[in-house]
This record gives sequence, C-alpha cells and structure tokens, in this order.
Amino acid sequence: MEILKRHWYSVCLDINIKDCIWNTNFDATLLYGREYGHCNLPRTLECRMPSGAIVKLGLWLSNQRARKKAFNLRQDRLDRMENIVAEGKLDWFLDRKEAISDNQRWELMFRNLVEYGVVNNHCNFPPTFTVQVGINIELRLGEWLSRQRALMSTNSLSINRMQRLQELVDRGWFQWDTIRAL
Repeated sequence: MEILKRHWYSVCLDINIKDCIWNTNFDATLLYGREYGHCNLPRTLECRMPSGAIVKLGLWLSNQRARKKAFNLRQDRLDRMENIVAEGKLDWFLDRKEAISDNQRWELMFRNLVEYGVVNNHCNFPPTFTVQVGINIELRLGEWLSRQRALMSTNSLSINRMQRLQELVDRGWFQWDTIRAL
C-alpha cells in the first residue's frame, strides 16, 4: 500500500490526488479498451504502474458502476464514462462480480495462451505465471490454466473448450497432466 501512495504522490504533483487517481484509472481503462475492443474490465484485473505499484483497475470500474447506480458519481466523471457507453465500449449494467462474460474472459485467456505458445513453443507453466498484455495489464494465465486442468479432471470443462485446449496438446505445446508438464 505504501508503494501505491508514493506512486500517486509522485504522479499527482499539482492537482487534487483523488482527481489524479480517477483520471489515471480512467485512462488505463481506455487503454484496455483500445487493446480489447471494449472497456468491460474483469473485476479482478490489476494494472502495474511504471513505479511498480499495482492498481486494482477492475475493482475501480466496479466501484464506478456502483456509484452511478447510487447516483453518487460526480457529473464530470459520469459524462466521461457516458462517452465510452455511447461508443458501445462500456456497459453500465453488467453484474459487478463478473464484468465480462465467462465466454469473453475464456476467449481472452485462451488467445493469450496461444500467443504465448507461438512465441515460446509451449504453454506449460506454473500456477503463479502471469503474462503482461497491452500497457501495464497483467493476466494470471497460470491460475487460469490450472483451473482448466482442474475442470478437465472433473469432467466439468465444456466439450468445445476441451477440444480447443486439446489442439494445443496435439501441437505438443500443452499437457493435461501437470506432473509431466512442469
């Protein structure tokens, strides 16, 4: 928490620190939108700032939605958010716990898994593995992949998703069995 405070105080020299934090989070949300075509961030999305501070950007967006719903979002901020809504890049009414649908999140993670495979010729890494995407956005790809393996082992993974991951097995990039994979 201290590194985050130091980050904001170093960035927000001449303006109100709360406005600076809000504007920085808003700008990071726009960067995410440029990268993924929408600004409906996963609630768990974290953003690493140049100083090394980690900002919980998905939680920030969830809080903006809650403030709007409670009529507690400043008008200037509401106007800026409404511009993104008008562009079709943000939905105000998504469930706070699941900012993007399960299918969208799965596709995002799978796409990054394949991109990693193309570069590294494998997709086997530990559960703690993260990948940097876009500008300062970190995905917990290792956790996601561990969940896919766990779902597969309990026959809870959809056939479509299993087949898509199996294509990576067939390429020699991925193993279902983590003991042999790592």
